[in-house]
Amino acid sequence: MIGGNIFTTFLVPTDDGEPLKLKCSSFVIVDDSKKGIIFDTGSPYDNKTLIDELKTRFSLEPEDITYVFNTHIHPDHCGGNHLFKNAKIVMSRLDFEFSNDMAKVSLEGGAKELKKFLEKKSLYHTYTDKDCEDTVIFMKHFWSLEKLGFNNEVLFLEDKPKIPNYIVPIETFGHTFNHYSFYIKGEHNDIYVTGDAISNRLVLNNPERQLNEAHMHPREYIETAKALQNKNGIFIPGHDRPFFTENRRGVKENPFEL
Repeated sequence: MIGGNIFTTFLVPTDDGEPLKLKCSSFVIVDDSKKGIIFDTGSPYDNKTLIDELKTRFSLEPEDITYVFNTHIHPDHCGGNHLFKNAKIVMSRLDFEFSNDMAKVSLEGGAKELKKFLEKKSLYHTYTDKDCEDTVIFMKHFWSLEKLGFNNEVLFLEDKPKIPNYIVPIETFGHTFNHYSFYIKGEHNDIYVTGDAISNRLVLNNPERQLNEAHMHPREYIETAKALQNKNGIFIPGHDRPFFTENRRGVKENPFEL
């Protein structure tokens, strides 16, 4: 098997009106049958790059993808789910349900009602008015069951679904309350698709520096990051290239042998 990453670009609103361009990583595996599996599907703004890179790097068409695994339900991680019509979509039910509740409130009542909803949930890190406004914008533009892949077969991780036996879900709660990572037993290396539990290699040096997003559970996030610090192999972070945990060096080949 081979694996490799694709970067798509997500546009993050800023106070000065000039969006921040965030690179979002999708990790692709091509198995021995020449079918594909993808972990996180990147930005909804940049589906074309995902499709083009699948073809040029991995010789895959969207219909060749058999599974989509989502680490969590944020638009920069599930923005291409709908592209893969033949795939089973694997995600956390609890993460989806919380996001779906947020979407309903956002679409029906706007930012003020969203803030009330979040206050009732007693989140550990308070949303600002700007956070709520940005969330409403994202929900209006990107939230629908069709875009999340619910026209396909959806498998919820809490149900312990049948998935390829070399892929093991790991609870890595904190970035969202029900964030998952995925361990892949490769022939040459252990692979950890960490999503935003470890969004980039700098997190391993100082997890506390990442406590800047409104939905996070700080204590669980730090505990998760410290537990992952002890893993040896290759990390596939949410917003950085794959890297070796022993020396933090990036993996040069793309794709590379698993």
